[in-house]
Amino acid sequence: MELLLFRQSTWKEEYNCDSYTANYQTEEYDHFYLSILYIFLGSVFLIMYIPCIYAMTKGNMLTESCYKIMLCLAVYDVLGLVVSGIVSGVFGLLHFGFCSSPITLYVLGSVGDLAWFGQVSTALLLALNRCFFLRNVHLSNVLFGGNRTWIWMLFGPFAWSFIGFMTSRPAILSLSCMVWFMNPHDGYIKDAANLYNLPPYHYSNNIIGATALPGVYIMFLVLYYLKTNHWAFKGASYLQQSVFFQSLLISLFTAVLASSYLAIQYIHIPKEWYYFTQLMWIVFSGLASVVYLVMNRSIRRRIWKVIRHRALSPQFIECTFKLPRRYQFL
Repeated sequence: MELLLFRQSTWKEEYNCDSYTANYQTEEYDHFYLSILYIFLGSVFLIMYIPCIYAMTKGNMLTESCYKIMLCLAVYDVLGLVVSGIVSGVFGLLHFGFCSSPITLYVLGSVGDLAWFGQVSTALLLALNRCFFLRNVHLSNVLFGGNRTWIWMLFGPFAWSFIGFMTSRPAILSLSCMVWFMNPHDGYIKDAANLYNLPPYHYSNNIIGATALPGVYIMFLVLYYLKTNHWAFKGASYLQQSVFFQSLLISLFTAVLASSYLAIQYIHIPKEWYYFTQLMWIVFSGLASVVYLVMNRSIRRRIWKVIRHRALSPQFIECTFKLPRRYQFL
């Protein structure tokens, strides 16, 4: 964003559409059914996420450090669903490409980057939190107890995503491949000068997602096995083990998605793989809601409690009227 906000002359030079007319993208690429699929998946996952977020903000769930991190992840996931699913699908239907409104696509691309950077860094923080908790409860409480979790998130995911949002070149929706690419003219003008290569910040974020996330769990499991000589988490409650495996599933999917985005930037692969990668981002952004609804008893119970309360609450209609004077003393 800093290029658009503080270096507009450079931005206009690198993100201009002087080589073709503004309606160029309405004439060539048509992805009607794929766009409908993007919108459908994004909408379904958003609907599934709403009760999960509501459940996490009620009762005493936010007293647990893991739920604070999961709520942070939910915020980034919702942003990711809006950009990867709703925006991508609507723009695909309308044939609304970069040169239809360069500033709009640039800003939305930056918001998408903010979501992706936040998703990866929050998933990493959640992985560390769960591994510390199962390895050493006392150390976990020292690091994440009380409001210290919010401090970790402020200087971790929030700072990481905001710095990337401000300093890194954003990905732009390509109507050619229906995926977000660095080159705003993808499908029309090749980046012969390598001006739109994957920025170092993007590259670092994807490397963290592809290697650090699974690395944390692998290292934890190896150390745990060397100490206990077994893989079972003896002494851990069902809830603790369940949340651990929930975060593990989310992290593994993050690693696969980050690896896929690295691949499409450097390897010439069939266009269908680009579609698949974009679908993976949508599913990844909504995956946590499915995991919570299927595997997390606390969230399910909280949602069910609200549904039952709403269903069983009697509906009263207040009706007041004044009796005629001759009946008031009967």
